[in-house]
Amino acid sequence: LLSESVVSVLADGSDRQVLAEKRPVRRDNFYNAEQELLETSTWYCGYEDLIVADSAIYYIANNANAGSMDVRSSVNGKEGKVSWESDKSIYRMDLDGTHVEEIVANIGAAEPHMCIDGGKIYYSTSYENCFYSYPFVTFRSCNLDGTQDAALLGADYNPNFACGYTSDKGAMTELVSGLLVADGKLYVSATD
Repeated sequence: LLSESVVSVLADGSDRQVLAEKRPVRRDNFYNAEQELLETSTWYCGYEDLIVADSAIYYIANNANAGSMDVRSSVNGKEGKVSWESDKSIYRMDLDGTHVEEIVANIGAAEPHMCIDGGKIYYSTSYENCFYSYPFVTFRSCNLDGTQDAALLGADYNPNFACGYTSDKGAMTELVSGLLVADGKLYVSATD
């Protein structure tokens, strides 16, 4: 079983200190071939998008909150439900590994991402589509303490409208692999 932790070291590699508990890294899926849908999908990510800002460490990790969502296709009329054993949240901890705090809860059971700039966290949510390999995503921002959380795009924004998929978690289906904020713009590494 793979797992990740958070450690600190000096520039010469000495004084290695473990700052955070080990978290599992794996993906648990169950695909129902008879119904042609993904019934369960949980990604255990360890510590994703680790960022040091404002004298703290920010990261994405699983939160053990189970859930599910309904998915619909306007193209073929199919409906399905996908569930997960653990959602993910954005966390913050002190540089010595103490005072772990959940900043934003339930941002995706698939592959959410975040970046930080100018006292704001910019993040994507990500929930697996049970019929199609692209997850449902939204783009959001909040303050470093999680307050003033707001959507960056409308809930019905969908550049991939031809796919015809909608869900309880949004309409846009993209594989987001990274976010970066620079010059007042949010840059997204994503598939089409």
